[in-house]
Amino acid sequence: MKQLGNFFLAVENSSIKLVCICFSHQLINIVYGGAVGNGECGFVFGAADTMINYSAISEHKQLTSLFKKYSTGVMRLLESHRDEVQTIAKGGVLIGSSKSCKNEMVLVRNNIISMQSHPDLSPKLMMDKIWPAIVKKGAVSEAKRDFYEHEMTNLHTIP
Repeated sequence: MKQLGNFFLAVENSSIKLVCICFSHQLINIVYGGAVGNGECGFVFGAADTMINYSAISEHKQLTSLFKKYSTGVMRLLESHRDEVQTIAKGGVLIGSSKSCKNEMVLVRNNIISMQSHPDLSPKLMMDKIWPAIVKKGAVSEAKRDFYEHEMTNLHTIP
């Protein structure tokens, strides 16, 4: 973990552009003075609508370009987490929030963006690879299990 933290610090002063997802979102915010803890919503699994903070990204041309296709200001993203960033990195900018995670997306530094969600996964991949491990660990109740399975089965598109 220390080596990964040192890597994050080295990236800050380089031309490398970095996207941190889920655990690395939490870790990089800690490295830069933020805090992580149990999420207010408890365990989260499924899709969440993330509100883009356009005023926060307006001075960042690349981010404005990246998010321009979300003209409604909302991105639906997949999530699977219990912990979350409770205090963002010092000097960071909150660029996205959802009902299940207020610090969903953070511009940690001009060249580092982090997010709690999983833009790297499809619903099928989450159900095939992540869900069985969650069930095996007993991380969710029987009632919640049915809810999450129904939600993910009926999730047709992610805008």
